[in-house]
Amino acid sequence: MSFKDAIYFILKGLRKTLQIEIDDWFEFLGGENSMTKQAFSQLRQKIKPDAFIQLNDRYVT
Repeated sequence: MSFKDAIYFILKGLRKTLQIEIDDWFEFLGGENSMTKQAFSQLRQKIKPDAFIQLNDRYVT
């Protein structure tokens, strides 16, 4: 999952279990790939909180 896709995925929010949401996301993207919850959690940990602060600042202003 790319950085951009990870940000979109996080921002869209979760309504189901994480694994179901991940599987649905990859199906939406049209890919045959998927990832585990653990792999997504590791990816999410690499995203600095500042990224969301900057996105918020750009969205609000």
